[in-house]
Amino acid sequence: MYEADEIQFGITRQDFRNHFRRCTPQFKLAAGAAEFAEILGKSYWAKDSRLADVLELVDDIYDEMKTPEVLELMSLISQARRLEDQLAEK
Repeated sequence: MYEADEIQFGITRQDFRNHFRRCTPQFKLAAGAAEFAEILGKSYWAKDSRLADVLELVDDIYDEMKTPEVLELMSLISQARRLEDQLAEK
């Protein structure tokens, strides 16, 4: 019989950065689109996420995958940022 040991520790974004950089552009795009959706939905899990960071990620992906879908996502994120800025001004 095997015995399980519980190990508990926090995982930060920094822990994932180096591994994430080595992922495929398709995976990064899916992660960026998911984070964008979480931000729009005001998800608890995206409370520290910023549209500017997602836009930067997708812009980097566009350098690798020059597809209309990536360009469209960049446009949607840019529009959301503009709306966010307009709401902050009020």
